[in-house]
Amino acid sequence: MKRIISLSTVIFVASAILIGQAEPPQYGKVTPEELTLKSYIPDKSCEAVVLYDIGKSHFVYTEQGFRLVFERKTRIKIFAKSGFRWAEIEIPFYTEGNIFEKVSDIDASAYNLENGMIQQTQLDPKQVFEEKANEYWRLKKLAIPNVKEGTVIEYKYTITSPYMFNMHDWKFQRTIPTQYSEYMVKLTPFYEYIYLMMGQQYLSVKESYVDKGLNRRLGSMEYQDMVYRFVMKNVPAFNDESFITSMDDYIFQIDFQLSRINRLDGSKTDILSTWPKLISDLLKNSDFGSYLKSAEKAADDYINPHTMTGKSDMEKLELLVNTVKASFSWNRQFDYFAHKSIKEFTKEKTGNSANINLFLTGMLNAAGFEAYPVIISTRDHGKIKNDYPFTHFFNDVIVMVTVDGKRILTDATQALCPFNTIPPWCLNEKGLVVKKDAEDWVLLTNNEISTLWHCFEIKITPEGDTVKGDYQLSASHYDAFNQRKEYQDDTEKASIHFLEKGYTGIDSVKILNFEDPHKNYSLLADLNHLAEKAGDKVYFSPFMLEAPEENPLKQASRLYPVDMTYLKSRKYTSSISIPEGYSLDFVPADYTLKNNFVDVEYSTEKAGENFLNVTARYEFKKVVYEPEDYANLRFTLNEAIQKLNEKVVLKKIW
Repeated sequence: MKRIISLSTVIFVASAILIGQAEPPQYGKVTPEELTLKSYIPDKSCEAVVLYDIGKSHFVYTEQGFRLVFERKTRIKIFAKSGFRWAEIEIPFYTEGNIFEKVSDIDASAYNLENGMIQQTQLDPKQVFEEKANEYWRLKKLAIPNVKEGTVIEYKYTITSPYMFNMHDWKFQRTIPTQYSEYMVKLTPFYEYIYLMMGQQYLSVKESYVDKGLNRRLGSMEYQDMVYRFVMKNVPAFNDESFITSMDDYIFQIDFQLSRINRLDGSKTDILSTWPKLISDLLKNSDFGSYLKSAEKAADDYINPHTMTGKSDMEKLELLVNTVKASFSWNRQFDYFAHKSIKEFTKEKTGNSANINLFLTGMLNAAGFEAYPVIISTRDHGKIKNDYPFTHFFNDVIVMVTVDGKRILTDATQALCPFNTIPPWCLNEKGLVVKKDAEDWVLLTNNEISTLWHCFEIKITPEGDTVKGDYQLSASHYDAFNQRKEYQDDTEKASIHFLEKGYTGIDSVKILNFEDPHKNYSLLADLNHLAEKAGDKVYFSPFMLEAPEENPLKQASRLYPVDMTYLKSRKYTSSISIPEGYSLDFVPADYTLKNNFVDVEYSTEKAGENFLNVTARYEFKKVVYEPEDYANLRFTLNEAIQKLNEKVVLKKIW
């Protein structure tokens, strides 16, 4: 659910103004009742609960002009050791060049009940540290001391900002429940904002009114602030964290953007009005449009006409993309603005995603292709909502190039990705093509199925106590990319992975096709694990320990889509040698289930007297399943996993 509302003009319906209201707790006044609380009744299994979270944004006028002030105070009850992480606080603040937001008035304490007395342990200000997150964001980091099971922690801070565009957003929901969450915004008439309300919950309180305090004056103008107040009570924890893009796409929150500046002389400036205007601003920006032009000029040093002679356009594209991949390395920072100049980038050979992909765009255009940057939001950054052009929806840039009339998306930050494929974290609905005088969106999808194929040749020792398997894993497309990222060409890491799964012996581990992203990635190993024996019978899985043991879709129902990222298929084949002195006592029945969600197939075939072949497959029909499909998807996947884990039984006959 989402709504776009102008804070300068919004009028709330009277019936929604106040749906129950309680005085917020007083900072520093922790009660014995809070300290003796053993669990949170609506969610008794939670590791912690937010007792209150209160934020306020308002404006102050200084000699340097208006400043935007954000104040926050939060109290959390810790129930379990796993909840200690909530005592580690990060406060992000923005910077451009040498102009910083100022973080002040940091205060934090832990409260414990000892011998019937409330003991307060305050944070030492010297234990607040600063860390650089990226080019524009830094973090104040602190860990509240003396946290135990049963502790109540409390903290507050203030951020003063010269950046009017950086009105703080507010998240009412976390991965632990929240008892009370409030955000108040006090606006001057000089800055107008729009906001998006997102999520599935309803506000307990939403009200707007003219500030009842004294009139304020700026120059000859007298005015009063407009106050907007939002409250949510008893907000449940967000638990649906598997198979989603970003939690921020689904939790209840308010997201702000500066839309207009009004001046004393009556003039106005619209900050952001249309997608074409956003594109125009990008193309004028020194770290985007100007960098792109410089990249096209500098690319001549990296284009060798002789190597492209006689090649098709697709072959030329592959050569150019791979040239950039081989020449530059990614510093693991996402951005759609280049952090280094072309001169610095080509000298240092490393940069953020914008440095690399804007350079590639320029290089392709210099080579005669029609190429454009595409600004996107990575999956963990959240989805783009194209109702209104919010610049902070984006955090990355890739490249779109037209070859033989087809649009191809590429990303030169990933050497392990094929040249005509973007990494899986970029598969997030749509991206905006940065093309002059146009609003052009491109789908960030890929219809090729990615497959993990587990192939076994299994032998049982004569004693019937050990299952020995010659194993080969073959991975294609995105599954191959993920395997390459996970194990690289490291057989030792792969061996540790097998040991952690429960195998009792791992021999002859090999990795094939690591360096060629166009080939299937293969991992070979000789694996051993213990069979189950009961009297004269031996029980074992035909797929050893490689079949999933439990359904990852654990909840009975779900409010959010299930997003698989890309189309997936899982295949299993096993050729089982039956040792002398044994016969087949039980073989799982063949099974087929096909519907609109998942195809499931399982079959067995006896090959002569001493061999049994077992084949299984399940394949997802969609990338995204809507909430109403969840029950059927969960049932089908549960059926597949149960079938994969059925055991073959041998009986000793002599």
